[in-house]
Amino acid sequence: MTKPPASLFAIIVAAGDGTRLGLGQRKAHVELAGRPLVAWSIATFEQHPSFAGGAIVVHADDMAVAARDWVGAWSASAASWHVVAGGATRTASVQAGLSQGNDCDWIAVHDAARPLLAPRDLDRVVAAARSSSGGAILAQPVSDTIKRVGANKTIVETVDRRPLVGAQTPQVFPRAVLASAHSTAGDGIATDDAALVEAVGGEVAVVISEQPNPKLTNQLDLGFIEALLANRS
Repeated sequence: MTKPPASLFAIIVAAGDGTRLGLGQRKAHVELAGRPLVAWSIATFEQHPSFAGGAIVVHADDMAVAARDWVGAWSASAASWHVVAGGATRTASVQAGLSQGNDCDWIAVHDAARPLLAPRDLDRVVAAARSSSGGAILAQPVSDTIKRVGANKTIVETVDRRPLVGAQTPQVFPRAVLASAHSTAGDGIATDDAALVEAVGGEVAVVISEQPNPKLTNQLDLGFIEALLANRS
């Protein structure tokens, strides 16, 4: 596959145990609207004109099924994807993905648990990253009233929500910036990659998602996400 200009390498993180989902299986094994969970994100990234390959980061026990039934069966460009084993933390799993794609200019980190990522939103966050020194993330403004709670489970204060957003994925960074941030962080407990880039002084742009991009976390999310996906397929 010819490397496109300003090439984009996708790291799709699908290595978690998914215990909060409560289905007795890892989240990556869930099928939504007739496709494996990971297949939705694979298709979206393969549509991007700068896509030059990617890594599907899975639980070590899922390596074979991921290669055969998720990438092999659903990718239009299966040879472009590496299937790699994740680590004990999200940071370690992203680092496993970063071990691939050394020739690419940009890295997009995306949670497989967000299968509704719209191609238009992917385009927008990639474009914003290319205009920012530290990269860009997709996000949504916080709509609930936010309370800070003390140790005794009573409200300490009401937080001004106007400057707050909920971080989503994808999060797109120059490869050198993300690799440096991970090298500094080691195998930490950061819940997203923007936090690691921020910690080393990176300025990360925020792009507000135009389409629903919820994360599959519990069983209440299943029906909602599947209904939206069914309208796309």
